[in-house]
Amino acid sequence: MIEVDRLRENLLSSMPLTFNVFSPLKLDLRQATRFMAELFPGLMTQVRAIKFEHSPGRGRDTYTRDYSALDLSIYGLNATGHRVMAGFEIKYSEGTFEPTPNRISDRQVAITANSGLYRDAEDPGLILNPHQQLTRELNLCQSILDNGDVDVGLFVLASPRLNHLTQAMGESFGKLLNPTQQGRAGFVSITLERVLEALVAIGMVSHAQTLHRRYFDFHLIDGELELEAADQRSPRKPKATTTETPPQVIAS
Repeated sequence: MIEVDRLRENLLSSMPLTFNVFSPLKLDLRQATRFMAELFPGLMTQVRAIKFEHSPGRGRDTYTRDYSALDLSIYGLNATGHRVMAGFEIKYSEGTFEPTPNRISDRQVAITANSGLYRDAEDPGLILNPHQQLTRELNLCQSILDNGDVDVGLFVLASPRLNHLTQAMGESFGKLLNPTQQGRAGFVSITLERVLEALVAIGMVSHAQTLHRRYFDFHLIDGELELEAADQRSPRKPKATTTETPPQVIAS
Protein backbone atom coordinates (compact mmCIF):
# COMPACT_ATOMS: atom_id res chain seq x y z
CA MET A 1 0.00 0.00 0.00
CA ILE A 2 3.05 2.29 0.02
CA GLU A 3 2.87 4.68 -2.93
CA VAL A 4 6.44 4.44 -4.22
CA ASP A 5 6.14 7.26 -6.79
CA ARG A 6 4.71 9.60 -4.16
CA LEU A 7 7.40 8.53 -1.73
CA ARG A 8 10.20 9.34 -4.16
CA GLU A 9 8.79 12.33 -6.01
CA ASN A 10 6.64 14.32 -3.58
CA LEU A 11 8.91 14.87 -0.60
CA LEU A 12 6.63 17.50 0.93
CA SER A 13 3.71 15.13 1.38
CA SER A 14 3.03 13.34 4.65
CA MET A 15 4.14 9.84 3.61
CA PRO A 16 7.76 10.79 2.80
CA LEU A 17 7.79 13.02 5.88
CA THR A 18 6.82 10.03 8.02
CA PHE A 19 9.67 7.95 6.60
CA ASN A 20 12.14 10.83 6.94
CA VAL A 21 11.25 11.47 10.59
CA PHE A 22 10.99 7.92 11.90
CA SER A 23 13.29 5.73 9.78
CA PRO A 24 16.37 6.40 11.98
CA LEU A 25 14.31 5.34 15.01
CA LYS A 26 13.23 2.13 13.27
CA LEU A 27 16.92 1.33 12.75
CA ASP A 28 17.77 2.02 16.41
CA LEU A 29 15.07 0.79 18.78
CA ARG A 30 17.03 1.94 21.84
CA GLN A 31 16.83 5.49 20.54
CA ALA A 32 13.17 4.86 19.71
CA THR A 33 12.59 3.86 23.33
CA ARG A 34 14.16 7.10 24.54
CA PHE A 35 12.12 9.03 22.00
CA MET A 36 8.80 7.57 23.17
CA ALA A 37 9.72 8.13 26.81
CA GLU A 38 10.32 11.80 25.96
CA LEU A 39 7.23 12.23 23.79
CA PHE A 40 4.77 10.30 25.97
CA PRO A 41 6.25 9.76 29.44
CA GLY A 42 5.08 6.53 31.04
CA LEU A 43 3.50 5.06 27.92
CA MET A 44 6.35 2.71 26.94
CA THR A 45 9.54 1.56 28.59
CA GLN A 46 10.70 -0.50 25.60
CA VAL A 47 10.02 -0.12 21.88
CA ARG A 48 10.01 -3.46 20.07
CA ALA A 49 8.92 -2.58 16.53
CA ILE A 50 8.12 0.35 14.25
CA LYS A 51 5.91 -0.26 11.21
CA PHE A 52 5.00 2.10 8.38
CA GLU A 53 1.62 2.28 6.61
CA HIS A 54 0.42 -0.40 8.96
CA SER A 55 -2.66 -2.48 9.58
CA PRO A 56 -2.35 -5.96 11.09
CA GLY A 57 -5.14 -7.32 8.91
CA ARG A 58 -6.37 -5.30 5.93
CA GLY A 59 -9.87 -6.36 4.97
CA ARG A 60 -10.22 -8.88 7.80
CA ASP A 61 -13.45 -9.18 9.76
CA THR A 62 -11.60 -9.25 13.09
CA TYR A 63 -10.30 -5.73 12.45
CA THR A 64 -12.20 -3.10 10.44
CA ARG A 65 -13.03 -5.09 7.29
CA ASP A 66 -11.60 -2.28 5.17
CA TYR A 67 -8.19 -1.04 4.07
CA SER A 68 -7.70 1.75 6.57
CA ALA A 69 -4.13 1.94 7.85
CA LEU A 70 -2.01 3.92 10.25
CA ASP A 71 0.84 6.00 8.83
CA LEU A 72 3.04 4.66 11.60
CA SER A 73 2.66 2.15 14.42
CA ILE A 74 5.08 1.87 17.31
CA TYR A 75 4.81 -1.33 19.38
CA GLY A 76 6.38 -1.86 22.77
CA LEU A 77 5.97 -2.69 26.45
CA ASN A 78 5.14 -0.52 29.44
CA ALA A 79 6.56 -0.67 32.94
CA THR A 80 4.18 -3.46 33.97
CA GLY A 81 4.99 -5.58 30.91
CA HIS A 82 1.74 -4.86 29.09
CA ARG A 83 1.86 -4.62 25.30
CA VAL A 84 1.37 -1.10 23.99
CA MET A 85 0.78 0.35 20.54
CA ALA A 86 0.89 4.01 19.50
CA GLY A 87 -0.60 4.50 16.06
CA PHE A 88 0.07 7.77 14.22
CA GLU A 89 -1.76 9.73 11.56
CA ILE A 90 0.74 12.25 10.15
CA LYS A 91 -0.40 15.38 8.32
CA TYR A 92 1.72 18.07 6.72
CA SER A 93 0.32 20.29 3.97
CA GLU A 94 -2.93 18.32 3.69
CA GLY A 95 -6.22 19.93 4.55
CA THR A 96 -9.20 18.16 6.04
CA PHE A 97 -11.07 17.37 2.85
CA GLU A 98 -9.58 14.04 1.79
CA PRO A 99 -11.84 11.83 -0.36
CA THR A 100 -14.28 9.82 1.71
CA PRO A 101 -14.73 6.08 1.11
CA ASN A 102 -17.54 5.08 -1.19
CA ARG A 103 -18.85 2.84 1.57
CA ILE A 104 -18.14 2.54 5.29
CA SER A 105 -17.76 -1.15 6.20
CA ASP A 106 -20.33 -2.77 8.47
CA ARG A 107 -17.51 -3.57 10.86
CA GLN A 108 -16.55 0.11 11.08
CA VAL A 109 -20.17 0.95 11.83
CA ALA A 110 -20.31 -1.72 14.55
CA ILE A 111 -17.12 -0.49 16.25
CA THR A 112 -18.41 3.08 16.17
CA ALA A 113 -21.70 2.00 17.74
CA ASN A 114 -20.46 -0.47 20.34
CA SER A 115 -16.94 0.50 21.39
CA GLY A 116 -17.90 3.23 23.84
CA LEU A 117 -15.33 5.52 22.26
CA TYR A 118 -17.80 8.19 21.17
CA ARG A 119 -20.08 10.50 23.09
CA ASP A 120 -22.75 10.12 20.39
CA ALA A 121 -22.11 7.11 18.19
CA GLU A 122 -24.88 8.23 15.82
CA ASP A 123 -23.35 11.65 15.19
CA PRO A 124 -23.10 11.89 11.37
CA GLY A 125 -20.01 14.07 11.78
CA LEU A 126 -18.03 10.95 12.69
CA ILE A 127 -18.26 9.63 9.13
CA LEU A 128 -17.94 12.96 7.30
CA ASN A 129 -15.00 15.29 6.78
CA PRO A 130 -13.08 16.50 8.63
CA HIS A 131 -13.40 13.58 11.08
CA GLN A 132 -14.10 10.50 8.97
CA GLN A 133 -10.46 9.43 8.55
CA LEU A 134 -9.75 9.87 12.25
CA THR A 135 -12.85 7.84 13.13
CA ARG A 136 -11.79 4.96 10.89
CA GLU A 137 -8.24 4.91 12.25
CA LEU A 138 -9.29 5.21 15.89
CA ASN A 139 -11.64 2.29 15.21
CA LEU A 140 -8.68 0.39 13.75
CA CYS A 141 -6.72 1.00 16.94
CA GLN A 142 -9.70 -0.20 18.97
CA SER A 143 -10.00 -3.34 16.83
CA ILE A 144 -6.31 -4.09 17.49
CA LEU A 145 -7.08 -3.89 21.20
CA ASP A 146 -10.25 -5.97 20.89
CA ASN A 147 -8.39 -8.60 18.88
CA GLY A 148 -5.92 -9.07 21.74
CA ASP A 149 -2.86 -7.90 19.81
CA VAL A 150 -2.04 -5.27 22.46
CA ASP A 151 -3.23 -4.32 25.92
CA VAL A 152 -2.98 -0.52 25.61
CA GLY A 153 -3.65 1.56 22.51
CA LEU A 154 -3.12 5.23 21.71
CA PHE A 155 -4.04 7.00 18.46
CA VAL A 156 -1.96 10.10 17.73
CA LEU A 157 -2.66 12.87 15.23
CA ALA A 158 0.54 14.83 14.50
CA SER A 159 0.58 17.88 12.25
CA PRO A 160 2.38 21.23 11.96
CA ARG A 161 1.48 23.93 14.44
CA LEU A 162 0.70 26.35 11.58
CA ASN A 163 -1.63 23.94 9.77
CA HIS A 164 -4.69 25.44 11.43
CA LEU A 165 -7.05 23.07 9.60
CA THR A 166 -5.53 19.88 11.00
CA GLN A 167 -5.00 21.42 14.42
CA ALA A 168 -8.68 22.40 14.55
CA MET A 169 -9.63 18.93 13.29
CA GLY A 170 -7.76 17.28 16.14
CA GLU A 171 -9.34 19.58 18.71
CA SER A 172 -12.90 19.08 17.43
CA PHE A 173 -12.45 15.29 17.11
CA GLY A 174 -11.33 15.06 20.72
CA LYS A 175 -14.59 16.69 21.78
CA LEU A 176 -16.54 13.85 20.13
CA LEU A 177 -14.89 11.21 22.34
CA ASN A 178 -15.62 9.82 25.77
CA PRO A 179 -12.90 9.97 28.43
CA THR A 180 -10.35 7.21 27.93
CA GLN A 181 -10.90 4.08 29.98
CA GLN A 182 -9.12 0.76 30.31
CA GLY A 183 -9.71 -1.31 27.21
CA ARG A 184 -10.42 1.71 25.03
CA ALA A 185 -7.99 3.32 22.63
CA GLY A 186 -6.97 6.82 23.64
CA PHE A 187 -6.57 9.83 21.36
CA VAL A 188 -4.21 12.78 21.45
CA SER A 189 -3.37 15.55 18.99
CA ILE A 190 0.18 16.93 19.00
CA THR A 191 2.31 19.17 16.79
CA LEU A 192 5.09 17.86 14.59
CA GLU A 193 7.29 20.53 16.16
CA ARG A 194 6.87 18.65 19.45
CA VAL A 195 8.15 15.52 17.70
CA LEU A 196 11.28 17.43 16.64
CA GLU A 197 11.74 18.71 20.19
CA ALA A 198 11.68 15.11 21.43
CA LEU A 199 14.36 14.18 18.88
CA VAL A 200 16.55 17.04 20.14
CA ALA A 201 16.00 15.97 23.74
CA ILE A 202 17.38 12.47 23.06
CA GLY A 203 20.44 13.82 21.25
CA MET A 204 19.32 13.54 17.61
CA VAL A 205 20.03 17.22 17.07
CA SER A 206 21.40 17.03 13.53
CA HIS A 207 18.45 14.93 12.38
CA ALA A 208 15.97 17.36 13.94
CA GLN A 209 17.75 20.36 12.37
CA THR A 210 17.64 18.75 8.93
CA LEU A 211 13.94 18.01 9.31
CA HIS A 212 13.26 21.54 10.52
CA ARG A 213 15.03 23.08 7.54
CA ARG A 214 13.18 20.90 5.05
CA TYR A 215 9.71 21.06 6.56
CA PHE A 216 9.38 23.90 9.06
CA ASP A 217 11.76 26.74 8.20
CA PHE A 218 9.12 28.92 6.60
CA HIS A 219 11.47 31.90 6.64
CA LEU A 220 12.97 30.37 3.49
CA ILE A 221 9.59 30.56 1.79
CA ASP A 222 8.93 34.04 3.17
CA GLY A 223 12.23 35.21 1.70
CA GLU A 224 11.40 33.84 -1.74
CA LEU A 225 7.98 35.48 -1.65
CA GLU A 226 9.51 38.81 -0.65
CA LEU A 227 12.02 38.61 -3.51
CA GLU A 228 9.24 37.81 -5.96
CA ALA A 229 7.11 40.69 -4.67
CA ALA A 230 10.04 43.10 -4.95
CA ASP A 231 10.67 41.97 -8.50
CA GLN A 232 7.02 42.54 -9.39
CA ARG A 233 7.12 46.06 -7.91
CA SER A 234 10.33 47.14 -9.66
CA PRO A 235 9.86 49.20 -12.85
CA ARG A 236 10.55 47.33 -16.03
CA LYS A 237 13.37 48.74 -18.13
CA PRO A 238 12.34 49.47 -21.74
CA LYS A 239 13.92 47.28 -24.33
CA ALA A 240 16.91 48.91 -26.01
CA THR A 241 16.33 50.13 -29.58
CA THR A 242 18.94 49.85 -32.31
CA THR A 243 19.86 52.38 -34.99
CA GLU A 244 22.11 50.08 -36.89
CA THR A 245 21.41 49.74 -40.59
CA PRO A 246 20.37 46.21 -41.43
CA PRO A 247 22.64 44.36 -43.80
CA GLN A 248 21.80 44.75 -47.52
CA VAL A 249 21.14 41.77 -49.65
CA ILE A 250 22.65 42.23 -53.11
CA ALA A 251 21.32 40.12 -55.89
CA SER A 252 23.94 38.53 -58.07
